[in-house]
Amino acid sequence: MSIKGFDGVREVSILGSPFQLLIEPSTSQANNTLADGEGLIHSTAGILTTFVVQARDKFGNFRNRGGDHVEVYAMTNDFQYNATVIDCMDGSYNVSYILTRTMSIFDPTDLGNGKYRVSFIASEIQRYSIWIMQNGIHIHGRSPYTVTVVPTIFSAENSEVIGDGLSISTSGVLATFIVRSRDTFGNLRSKGGESLRILLIGTQTLKISYTDNLDGQYNASYVPILAGDYLIYI
Repeated sequence: MSIKGFDGVREVSILGSPFQLLIEPSTSQANNTLADGEGLIHSTAGILTTFVVQARDKFGNFRNRGGDHVEVYAMTNDFQYNATVIDCMDGSYNVSYILTRTMSIFDPTDLGNGKYRVSFIASEIQRYSIWIMQNGIHIHGRSPYTVTVVPTIFSAENSEVIGDGLSISTSGVLATFIVRSRDTFGNLRSKGGESLRILLIGTQTLKISYTDNLDGQYNASYVPILAGDYLIYI
């Protein structure tokens, strides 16, 4: 700040100028608040996933203090229904139903600087809708977000095998079965790439070949020659 001298030309700063001023952000506004992080895109079963909510005021300024009311919900995209049918005895029926879906409530961690961290661990592969709300209003952007949880690493203990070739076969005839891979939480895996060792041991010993379908399933086949009792090791 400056003022002109009496001659109308010379400018002289007043005592203490310039003055240091801090302009604080205004109150938070949901339609300007943002969220970011891998946890809003995808997640792996059993792995800690996080994202951060950044509160902003109505002018787009980042809030630098905590204390906002931030709510986060995760809802499955698969609806369940319970239907009731009433026979009106006149050839018509009244049908009523209630749609429900599973909902989880997250407790965001207030970092005290306008940011709120959300962490979760999902165990079931599923598509979820992540609702991020501030004072009951969806935040700016894509809320609700769609997050897909994918299987974690292969688990031999949880995987399963199906097919007639596991229980009975005929000498000289092709026998088959399928290995379905699952992760450590029992979720079906959707990708291949695992290295399997399959042996038929009994009257003769055979190394059973298999085909990786690249979808989490493996087609195994063999042609036994000698009759007898066998064990299949996978």
